[in-house]
Parts: sequence; C-alpha cells; structure tokens
Amino acid sequence: MVADKSTMYKVDNRRKFQCESDMYDLGLALNLHNMPDEYVYCACFDNHMHLVGFFEVSHGSALYSLIDKRSVFQKALLLNAVYICLMHNHPSGIITPSNADIELTNQLIMSGKLIGIPLVDHLITNGIDYYSFFDEMVENET
Repeated sequence: MVADKSTMYKVDNRRKFQCESDMYDLGLALNLHNMPDEYVYCACFDNHMHLVGFFEVSHGSALYSLIDKRSVFQKALLLNAVYICLMHNHPSGIITPSNADIELTNQLIMSGKLIGIPLVDHLITNGIDYYSFFDEMVENET
C-alpha cells in the first residue's frame, strides 16, 4: 500500500462514518460510478468508526471482479482496522447483487467474525443509488 498522491479524495478521515450514505459519498469521491469496469474498494475504520485507510481490492471487467478475501484481511490488519466495509460499482447501472456478491459478502462476514475485524457493510453503487447489504439484512430480520 502506497499513498496515492495523484488523486485528491474529498474525505475527512477524522469524520466519524455513521451510515451507509457516508460510504456512498466515499464511492462518489472515488468516482466509482463513472468507471467502465467493476472496481472493488475496502474502507477500514478504527473503533470509533473513523476512516483509517482504504484500498483497491480488485479491478475486474465490465461484468465481474475477482476478490482475494485473504488479501482484504491482510491489508486491513496492516492498517490496524477494527471494522471494514466493502464497496463496488456495477457498470451496468443495476445495483441488485449477483449470487457471487451475496456469497462473497457472507464469506467476508464469517471470516471477519473469526479474525475479529467485522464487515459492517458491503455497498453496490451506480452513482445514482446504492444497495446496502446491511440494510437488507436488517430488513429481512424484522
């Protein structure tokens, strides 16, 4: 992980991230909605939900992106993360998660519990709207 000096992200790392709309704002700062290919990013937070770092997990094609779960947690550990949130775009503009998105999210939830770095959300964005796995899980539990 190397500091990116070529792009200015308008994100205040001292600000406490309180909801998925804050993550959506980060996605907008990363310009995910204008990417022709699928990009996956991981945001890492401290115990007060302050952003301590984020990194690109994967750059795929227009249809999918391969994600190495081991690498996600390895980098989160290096950043001393207490929580992580995944975010990716769907170049098609359709924010409905694929079966692969659902499976990946479930695997990251289980892995995060074992490692002690919970996945607090996984967002899919198209620049106009977003899908929050956390919101859907909460709705399905009630």
